[in-house]
Amino acid sequence: MAKSALEKFRSSKDPYIIVLDKDMPWATKGQKMVISSPIEVDAMIRRVPKGKIVRFDDLRTAIAKKHKAHITCPLTAGIFLNIASAAAEEAKAAGEKKTLAWWRALKSGDELNPKAPGGEAAHRERLEAEGVAVGPKPRGKKLIVTDAEKRAVAVSSLI
Repeated sequence: MAKSALEKFRSSKDPYIIVLDKDMPWATKGQKMVISSPIEVDAMIRRVPKGKIVRFDDLRTAIAKKHKAHITCPLTAGIFLNIASAAAEEAKAAGEKKTLAWWRALKSGDELNPKAPGGEAAHRERLEAEGVAVGPKPRGKKLIVTDAEKRAVAVSSLI
């Protein structure tokens, strides 16, 4: 039977560093890359105040800096963000009060996450409830936070 998001979240391993033995599209051979965890992603997003946002790339930069690595794996970091988000919704449904405000984390390009719990519609609803402006991407169909520049938290505030 498949694990629930809360089970995946609670059973996650500690972050660890690998040294790349070959070039990757996002890093070069010899660089240190951190493989984070859902718990670490959750902890960093919890530092984002109401009405503010964190860009996915900034979240990855903060994790890498924390571990003195060159980069955070973009693939696993995205998976861990989705696990932490889904676990927060499961915990909320079970009656927990202080769950992760996952909607404060944006994809690259300030885009809303279609894989977020409830999809883009729920992502938009939660952001707008905090006064964050959401609209269509110029010349595109994807939704973005239109005032992300003034709402983005600094990488240093996440570490």
